[in-house]
Amino acid sequence: MVRLDAELADSLCDALGGRARAPNFSRMLESAAKIHRKRTREEAGRRNIVATRGDILFRADTTEFASPSVKGMDLLNRFERFLEKVDELYMSRSISQRDFHKHFTVACLPHIVGEEEWERHRSVFLKKMEEDEFKSEVMVTTPRRFGKTTAVAMFVAGLMCCCERMWCSIFSTGKRASKSLMQQIKEVIDCFPCMANRTISSNVEELVMQPLGTSGAKGTSRCFSYPSSVKVSLRRLAPGFLVYTYLYFFCILFCRICRCKTFQG
Repeated sequence: MVRLDAELADSLCDALGGRARAPNFSRMLESAAKIHRKRTREEAGRRNIVATRGDILFRADTTEFASPSVKGMDLLNRFERFLEKVDELYMSRSISQRDFHKHFTVACLPHIVGEEEWERHRSVFLKKMEEDEFKSEVMVTTPRRFGKTTAVAMFVAGLMCCCERMWCSIFSTGKRASKSLMQQIKEVIDCFPCMANRTISSNVEELVMQPLGTSGAKGTSRCFSYPSSVKVSLRRLAPGFLVYTYLYFFCILFCRICRCKTFQG
């Protein structure tokens, strides 16, 4: 395939005997090339979305008007890459654990990308996560040995390493469970060589980290694991509550006795 341009026109004119004997179309081809480049730029400019302030202000979905360079998107991508790296360095996540992490990420989007970026580009982040609405709460109910604790440890480790000024509070069912969860979080973090020197303090109930891309005490992230007890002691309850409880059961027992006598009669 031969490309028709000014150089080809000059060489063809010289081969035919010069400009005195043959026409030269080099200038015509140069003008045609300029017109083609100009029209190509105009078509590319029409493809870009141009909207007035009113369109952006009164439309519910402003995803198409968002700037292509979003700072919070870089933070979200780094957090997702961290979770993907956990599969290689620590433990391969199951399908259920990946689903847990997706819903956890949606619930923590304002903290991961930052409050300002979240308010400006809320629809952009929701569209990336393939969600129609923002849900700030997640409840997971599965049988035992399903990977809930491990999934939480991986996710909290990602928050500690990637998000600045993060404050996580974890309430466990007992002291042993709280200690085990904190140890697992540290194991996930220790798998990353770059995070070895970013652990400021660590003990059974507290973990203080210096996230990536931050420096100074203001950017530190903290995780607290609190042991709790699910036992309920009747002695600590108010006396009035116990009196009403006894009266309630007494009334039920009295009604049943009356019914039995009625049927016997």
